[in-house]
Amino acid sequence: MVTEGIIQNQALSWARERLGDPAAEVEALPGEASGRRFARIRGGFGTAMLMVGPDEAENLKWHDLGLKFWAAGLAVPEIFVGDLRRGYFLMEDLGEGRLDRLALGGAAPAELAEAYLGVAETLADWHERALEAAGELALANPPYEAESVKTLEWDYFVAGLRLIDLPLVIHEDIDAEAVRLCRAVSFADGRRVLIHRDFQSRNLMVTQCGPKIVDWQGARLGPATYDLGSLLWDPYVNLDASIHYSCVNAYLRARNLPEPDEAFWNDLALSSLMRLMQATGAYAKLSRIDNLAHYGAYLLPAVNRMSEIVDFLGSRDYPMIYELIESAALALGGPK
Repeated sequence: MVTEGIIQNQALSWARERLGDPAAEVEALPGEASGRRFARIRGGFGTAMLMVGPDEAENLKWHDLGLKFWAAGLAVPEIFVGDLRRGYFLMEDLGEGRLDRLALGGAAPAELAEAYLGVAETLADWHERALEAAGELALANPPYEAESVKTLEWDYFVAGLRLIDLPLVIHEDIDAEAVRLCRAVSFADGRRVLIHRDFQSRNLMVTQCGPKIVDWQGARLGPATYDLGSLLWDPYVNLDASIHYSCVNAYLRARNLPEPDEAFWNDLALSSLMRLMQATGAYAKLSRIDNLAHYGAYLLPAVNRMSEIVDFLGSRDYPMIYELIESAALALGGPK
């Protein structure tokens, strides 16, 4: 039975009615950070996933983009029916094979590498075709440009560090470096695509029909390296460097792009760094303000990933930012 309050009774009645099975069984699923609620519905029809979304604007983007992506044959679940006014949606059930569960569940190295290669190729297909599929909805969210990068990622990161009250010194003139970094990241790789913007292991499903992508409502124009960095430098999963190299090469081959050179690796590192700043800000907010304390456990992995990237880049271009990252890693208990 569904725990009271997790899924509204009205939503369950709506789902059963749309599926034509008033006796369909319901299994409530654990919620994530978004505030949306999910339940698996089982009956004579098979299974379907019920989603209840509280944010009307987010629901509209998710629904309308999802229909376009599915119609174009992109790797997303089919949306069967939705009630935008009430925020109720029924969609294809992709099962339990989330990528992070595979990675953390003891999968053999070869199996994990194969799964990630498949995801990298799926991302390449997304970057090749999602922009055309989205049409005018490609502008449903602001493009990933220097000004929005600073607001949504750098400022969010600094606010997160202050929120968790680390003993850090943030230089008064660090903003000048941040503006340069945000400008560099917004133009990384020079190839603008429709990025997913949250392309990490919890939004990727491993199914018998191949990888599937969920939570695409934040899609926007931006640098392809942002999504690739989100996949490979993921606070939820610590991947071996060999998977990084294999996935980058598989992604570029799938898009018929040249092999990675020094400039590409630099762009990928900067994009990954900025993505991890956004994730750190999110974990701080979720754990300190939204009372989802378990997200605090991902602060150190996120900052450690940033520290690894700083080691790769060196401290020449953004010394104050790199010093802040290293200090945050030490304050959180990371490696010296």
